[in-house]
Amino acid sequence: MTRVWSYRPQLLHLGLFILAYVLGCGFAQALAIVPGTGISIWPPSGLFIATLILAPMWSWPWWVLAGGLAELLGNILWFHSPLPVALLIYSGNALEATIGAWLVNRTLKRSVRLETLQEVVAFVVVGAGIAPMLSATVGSATLVWFGMSSQTFLDAWALWWIGDATGVLIVAPLALVVFQSWGGKAEFSAARWAE
Repeated sequence: MTRVWSYRPQLLHLGLFILAYVLGCGFAQALAIVPGTGISIWPPSGLFIATLILAPMWSWPWWVLAGGLAELLGNILWFHSPLPVALLIYSGNALEATIGAWLVNRTLKRSVRLETLQEVVAFVVVGAGIAPMLSATVGSATLVWFGMSSQTFLDAWALWWIGDATGVLIVAPLALVVFQSWGGKAEFSAARWAE
């Protein structure tokens, strides 16, 4: 327990993560283009997995707690799901991020920078392909179980997986670059920032 406490991220970082996650929830709600679904793209999935990829593993419980708080705030503001549904959906999102980050880190065995073809392929397959399956399964099962979906489990699952995978593919690379630059681990020219 002492080890986990000593790896607590700075409160500013946790606060920024919560703010970005909540705003990502709102952005996802605004982008909901498929009738009968709550989202089409889920940016928090990319933010969450990128954060855990770069964070020390002992700090992950803090990020998971912050993500839970952010998800509940997003639920209150935009989705209005019953609390058990919101908690189950978040558990799927947390599983996706933690297992996905663990698999990406284990596969690449070094700092993830997405600079080589091997890194990009591993990230796409594991982070955006396999990890969202966890969230899609838990989330779709929750919606069907609570009667909140007009779709079958498989239809909801496919849309959920696409939304999370797209969020990872779009947001995580950007978040990785920003976090690594912010931490002073990388220096970019103005041209690289524009890219």
